[in-house]
Amino acid sequence: MTTEFKQNLKNTAFIGLIIGMAYGMSAGMLTVYSYHNLVPDMFIFPIYSAIFYGLIGLAACTLFIVVIFPLLQTRNLSLSPVFFISANVGWLVAVFLFLVSLDESAIPGQFPFLQNLGLPGMVLLFAFSFLVITLFMLIAIRFVLKGAYKNKKMWLGGLIGLYVFEMVFFYGLNHFKHDELYASTNDLASRYELQNIALEADSTKIMILGVDGADWQILKPLVEEGQTPNFARLMEQGVYGPLKTYEPTKSPVVWSSVATGKNMHKHGIMDFVSRRIPTVSTLFWNYYPLMFGAGDFLDLAGFDTVPVSNNLRKTKAFWNIFNDLDISVGVIGWWPSWPADEVLGFIVSDRFMWDTVNESLEFKAGMTYPDTLVDEIEDRVLSTSQFKHQEELLQFVNLDSAERADLREEIHELKIGPKDESLYPDDIVKTALSYLGWIYLRDENKVNLGLYLHEQYPPQVFAVYLKGIDPVQHAFWRWAKPEKFADVDSQNLSRFKDTIQNYYIHTDKIIGKFLERIDENTIVMVVSDHGFESTPDDGFWKSGGHGKAPEGVVILSGPKIKQNRRLETASVLDMTPTMLYALGLPVAADMDGKVLQDAFVEEFVSQNPIETIPTYETTPLADRSKPLTTTSDEKIKEQLRSLGYIK
Repeated sequence: MTTEFKQNLKNTAFIGLIIGMAYGMSAGMLTVYSYHNLVPDMFIFPIYSAIFYGLIGLAACTLFIVVIFPLLQTRNLSLSPVFFISANVGWLVAVFLFLVSLDESAIPGQFPFLQNLGLPGMVLLFAFSFLVITLFMLIAIRFVLKGAYKNKKMWLGGLIGLYVFEMVFFYGLNHFKHDELYASTNDLASRYELQNIALEADSTKIMILGVDGADWQILKPLVEEGQTPNFARLMEQGVYGPLKTYEPTKSPVVWSSVATGKNMHKHGIMDFVSRRIPTVSTLFWNYYPLMFGAGDFLDLAGFDTVPVSNNLRKTKAFWNIFNDLDISVGVIGWWPSWPADEVLGFIVSDRFMWDTVNESLEFKAGMTYPDTLVDEIEDRVLSTSQFKHQEELLQFVNLDSAERADLREEIHELKIGPKDESLYPDDIVKTALSYLGWIYLRDENKVNLGLYLHEQYPPQVFAVYLKGIDPVQHAFWRWAKPEKFADVDSQNLSRFKDTIQNYYIHTDKIIGKFLERIDENTIVMVVSDHGFESTPDDGFWKSGGHGKAPEGVVILSGPKIKQNRRLETASVLDMTPTMLYALGLPVAADMDGKVLQDAFVEEFVSQNPIETIPTYETTPLADRSKPLTTTSDEKIKEQLRSLGYIK
């Protein structure tokens, strides 16, 4: 290693470290200012990002000198450190501009599978990144060689050209992202005028039935066989079809898109959990300088996680919009909806439902809106230890008389390792029943609360989220689709082959109960966030999954809606825009979804052209940076792990 090489390595490594730390510090400060309103304990973030990007700068410049020096040696050239430093600045600008573009653009969304591969995914993403920016290294190397030949005029012109090319290239790259049109209040009708629009809208009501994981490959045969009459009636009196979703199909992410009409980069719910720095109370969420590939570094560094919560959502859900317009709304169990937002009506949050798994509600703040609703409804829900009707679970399984006689088993969530091969051959029935009981109880609590509150405080817009089909399919898919698996024994197949179908039939009965409560002026929307597929490699009790984003179910039925028609192009992003249109309200241009205009009768469409306003984000949401942890966090994460949602 020559003295010249050592000197150039020292100079370029130093400049890379300094520029990288400066970039990271700036990015961290901007993020803290933009998203956290300068909360004091957030200032550790710029320090983390400065170290992170300082290391990137150090690595990038070291790589540059290692590549360029042999080229100089073969040409018997010597080079002033100023040329190395200047070229490295151009190279680093390319590196960091690329990282910014990667963060801001939709490019990571084109490779969502990387987010599910852990450390290999991180390596693949970084490899992809370096392949792209290697182009700029080669350009920078070319300019260095020009400088080595003492052609300073061409070298300077080339370096300027590099900067210009980088700016144009990454400006174009950023345009791959979805446009974000956040208009100011001055660009939009005033709050008073929006309220007038709401008052001028007709009295149409909307009922949204969120059925997590519902799939046409299970539902369609049941409809054709006449086993799900309520689904069938909605289809005959409405429109129906597949509902496109997007990867990753993480329930809180997709359901937030359903509720906002916006993609996850806009609404800000990115996962089942959010990261939190140890000893720092404020949640670590949407911290863009360390997104897309850096998450594994955070895990290795000891970053903690907390279950995702509603306060991390950056844009308004339909219940916020309707509250601004003085439209009454009721929401039951939407994921995530804790802490409950203030609305003209009521909200029972998802965390209220998680906590009913315990003996009592350990943390009441924000469980409902209004807060006093907790005291009114707490005695109307059952915890797992209070559930005494295990015979109700027999509707889901096929058991012989001896197995039916032994049902007194405490119900609980399924605590299964991710790769267990064969579990509890002697206790498989008890395991299955206890798990089904846990699922059944959670849905029953939502149904009972929903029916009670809908009757006591009838809202114009009502939404209830039913989780049950999703975990049932995760656990029992192998017996619904035995041809996809090599290890299905006949005894268990006989017991559980109809479990999934039976839960669909049970869900149909639930839907029937809600349909009994509505009048002829109500549009019903049945929505599922994704479908299901076989996952034979994921373990005995995790035979069903949705990693490849199989299509879900959508059904719209009621006044203004066509009858017995099929929809082909619906997306989870379209639900909120369609709700607004159905109520005679304008659609926001900053929503990524579209109005499902094909669902409406021609007379209504011709008389009601789609109106657009820039945004509904005219009033701020409540504080979105409060630290939100509860004593139930570990319990919730344990349940998420049991379903394979988190590691």
